[in-house]
Amino acid sequence: MPKPQDSLIPKMHILLVAATLPELNPCLQFLDKVSESKTLSHYILSHHKISVLISGVGSPAMAFSLGQYNLNEVDLVIHAGLSGAFNLNLELGTIVEIEKEKWSDLGARDRDGSFIDIHDLGLSDVNQFPFQNKWLINHFDLNLKIPKMSGITTNCVSGSELEIKSLSEKYPNAIESMEGAAVFYACRMKDVKFVSIRSISNHVQPRDKSLWKIQESIQSLNQYIISLLQELTSGQRKIRSSN
Repeated sequence: MPKPQDSLIPKMHILLVAATLPELNPCLQFLDKVSESKTLSHYILSHHKISVLISGVGSPAMAFSLGQYNLNEVDLVIHAGLSGAFNLNLELGTIVEIEKEKWSDLGARDRDGSFIDIHDLGLSDVNQFPFQNKWLINHFDLNLKIPKMSGITTNCVSGSELEIKSLSEKYPNAIESMEGAAVFYACRMKDVKFVSIRSISNHVQPRDKSLWKIQESIQSLNQYIISLLQELTSGQRKIRSSN
């Protein structure tokens, strides 16, 4: 017979990760209302523990934050955030899952200005773990039934016509962010199940923030994350591997 206190033990530990607080704020407001208990950064929902990690902007901040976190205690990492899309036909506010990531600016510039990545520089084998043919690939599949896309991560988001043209030709169906590859790298290195969910807030065009839909994209992102959390904590959606 299970002991009475066994029901108080969290069944699953989910870590919500975002670069900034506004990207997850509506979801946190929801958890504030419905959680059975809460502390500063942890919630209990249907006996499942949901933790929140706000890393700060950029790969260095994300890598440091995840490196300080005990990922071995986490059953699932849900990475959420806003991104820009090179595909101009992709409607703003669209929710996508990122299935593979890479750093687009980690390497060197040649004499003619062309970019050479760390693999072509000979600093890392194209298949040196956790890379596969230069990419960081997520082999975990929650069967989310939303568009799957590739992501490129940069320290400086694209804003000039020349740079955008070069990247869009190389990665025509990619989204651009400042943290994605760091999440992929950390979770693959620690062998932690994860999903990366992004809302398209802007098209990657010459910089004009008046064309962006930040608040609308935050709302659509959080509606999706809240629904996903409800499915996971109610047992409607199971964590399973595609392997």
